[in-house]
Amino acid sequence: MIARGFFETSRYDLASQIYSRLIKVLSSHEKIKALHYWSGLSQLLLSNEEQALICFETVATFDQNYLNTLPITEQLRKQKFLNHNGLVAIGCKSGTDYQMLLRKNHFGPQKKKNHQFEVIGFSQSYNDEGCKQLIKQQYKAARESFELAIQMDPKFHIPHINIAFLNLIENRLSEAVKHITLAESITTNCPYTYFVKCLISIEKSDIEHGVRLIQQAIKLNSKESLFYIMLGDLFYHQFQLELATTYWNKSNEFQDLIHFEQQRCRIKNMDKINPEYWISPELLSLR
Repeated sequence: MIARGFFETSRYDLASQIYSRLIKVLSSHEKIKALHYWSGLSQLLLSNEEQALICFETVATFDQNYLNTLPITEQLRKQKFLNHNGLVAIGCKSGTDYQMLLRKNHFGPQKKKNHQFEVIGFSQSYNDEGCKQLIKQQYKAARESFELAIQMDPKFHIPHINIAFLNLIENRLSEAVKHITLAESITTNCPYTYFVKCLISIEKSDIEHGVRLIQQAIKLNSKESLFYIMLGDLFYHQFQLELATTYWNKSNEFQDLIHFEQQRCRIKNMDKINPEYWISPELLSLR
């Protein structure tokens, strides 16, 4: 239950550490299978796709039909050799805090390399380190990393998106607007730019504009589950409950954020909540 607490507050790194320790001391195959599944989800939400694949392949050795293990494993295998254009940190509010996750960006102009032998570029290296610091809530260090990434390559739009999101977390709305405007001036072809602009609109209480922005993000990337969660949330706040439920359910097609959707349906399942609810991934399917 402690691990689930870390998981729900976006500390997937700490959750994964606990799951790994429990795997070493438990003997029940059912519990070990469930722990590998939780660990795989944690790694997936950190964009550690190779480690996630190892976890889900381990789950498959117990039962390849366990929950959504098979489609997640197939998708991870397809993505295994894809290059990406920097990590991006995104999230949505749960109460007053943001629940976060990391994604590999494949949109917008390619990053600049300062040397022909660089594998990913110094700017991307600083950006990706900043994302890892942000998810650990090391906000000062994350800001320094993003600023170094921008300094190394001012035309690399992703650290501008990340520092805009960090400014939202720290309630620096004007700074968030500044950086997302800079990101958009570099490229208008990145869905994460529109996503952060949506978050800014929500902070300004402009829900209608937020809906239009998240719909634009979906046009650019129709496979991002968090976009559907966010669109469902916006319709929920407009009391359009049927539309909200439709988009929350749509997010489940992409497998990785079913715990977000579960949170939104939790009020309907209060009579079913017990210790097993927090421990068993099978109960993520409660609607």
